[in-house]
Amino acid sequence: MGAVLAALALGPFWALLAQSADQGRGLEVLGSDGKPLTNFTGSHALVIGESAYTNGWARLPGVREDTQAIRQLFTEQGFFVETLENLSSRDLKAGIAAFFDQ
Repeated sequence: MGAVLAALALGPFWALLAQSADQGRGLEVLGSDGKPLTNFTGSHALVIGESAYTNGWARLPGVREDTQAIRQLFTEQGFFVETLENLSSRDLKAGIAAFFDQ
């Protein structure tokens, strides 16, 4: 949940990052001391689709199509997109961790 919130919190910056990547230049983030914290050289998106619920929850129709549509939207905007679909809790956590470790 924290990773999802972190991704949502960065939402307003995605357009800037995509524009930066398209123009072939990075985006430098400076700390309060003026020194670089991070240098972004591309835009990445993690799209998670979950419809195979268990423990009495019904399957959600259309999740696969929605996931593909969102993936296409980000790809068209110049993002490098990774998609995780219908994973176990353990595999989902590992996939999110791997995405943020890139």
